[in-house]
Amino acid sequence: MMRTLVAAASLSALGCSAARVSSTPIRPLEAARTSCAAAPGSDTTIYDTTQVGERPVPRSVPPAEYPAEARRRRIQGRSVVTAVVSPEGTVELPSVTIAQSSNTLLDVEARRIVSQAIFWPACRDGEAVRTRIAVPFDFKLSGNTAAVGFAVIAGLWAGVMGALLH
Repeated sequence: MMRTLVAAASLSALGCSAARVSSTPIRPLEAARTSCAAAPGSDTTIYDTTQVGERPVPRSVPPAEYPAEARRRRIQGRSVVTAVVSPEGTVELPSVTIAQSSNTLLDVEARRIVSQAIFWPACRDGEAVRTRIAVPFDFKLSGNTAAVGFAVIAGLWAGVMGALLH
């Protein structure tokens, strides 16, 4: 639980910087690996974050960029992306969906960030398993600056995620 909070805080800090055009590569995070990271299981079930002993922990995420067209048009809002994290810690690309949208320009950036993120996998009974996560992104403009605030909530937001998926 503490690792998830630390990782979520790390992601939020990365996402709250002023928007910029960046060629910065994906940045590794200082997150402790989950105990089962070296033990991928053969279970193909997709678990909710409330059904695992350890939740996925972000290892690296690409830098967030406020979409230029959205900034020009002064578009703000929240996008929520859901995805499945594999036992290897990669995001299963066909699973990436927009669960909540305020604008398609914002959704594209939110989807890009989640699709390129790498995680330490979730653990269930000592094995790495597939887990569905939900990630909210808040796009906000303030004066001449733009920021993207986001956090991988991997379970902290499980109740809302369950409501969105049902």
